Amino acid sequence: MVLLAAISFVPLRATWWPFVPPDDPRFSFWAPNAQEHTRTYQYAQIARWLNERSKATDRVCISEIGAFGYHYHGRILDGLGLVSPEVLRYHPVSATLRPSGLAGVIPPQVARDFLPEFVVSLDVFAGAVFADPWFNEHYRLIGRWPWFGGPVRWRDRPSNVLGGREMRAYRRLDVPRVER
Repeated sequence: MVLLAAISFVPLRATWWPFVPPDDPRFSFWAPNAQEHTRTYQYAQIARWLNERSKATDRVCISEIGAFGYHYHGRILDGLGLVSPEVLRYHPVSATLRPSGLAGVIPPQVARDFLPEFVVSLDVFAGAVFADPWFNEHYRLIGRWPWFGGPVRWRDRPSNVLGGREMRAYRRLDVPRVER
C-alpha cells in the first residue's frame, strides 16, 4: 500500500498541484481534464466580455453555467434545467435535435418562451437553437470564440471538444446595446 501511494504521488502532484491556468506556458494540454479547464476558462472570459455589454437585469440562457455563471453579473437561465426548474418541462429533447445521446442541449422552445436577452453556448449544445429560423429572426450573433481558451500558440489541441468547435453569443434584437 505504501509503495502504491509512493508511486502514485509524483504523477498526481505533477498533474494537479499547483493548478496552472490555460494561459500559463507551464499548462499541459495532456493533463487530465485539460479540455474541461480550457473550456471553462473560455466561458469565464466570455462572461467578463458580456459583463461589459449587458445590464445586471439581463438574463443569459446558457448550456453550461459553471464558470460563466460565476463570472457573469446578470441573471442565468440554465437551458438544461439543472438550476432553472422552469426549463425541465422542455426536456427530454428529441433525438433529432441532439448530436449525440451523451450531450444535453438547449431546447429551441426555451428561447421562444423565456426570451432571454442573451444566449451563450458551445455550438454542440445549442445547434438546434442556432439553426432555428425563429431564433435567427429575433437574435443576432454578437460574438464567436474557439472552444479552446488557452494560448493560441498550442498547435496540438483537438479541433473540437465533445463535438463542439466554437462558443457563440447572441443578443435579442430588441435589447439595446450597453455603452461603457
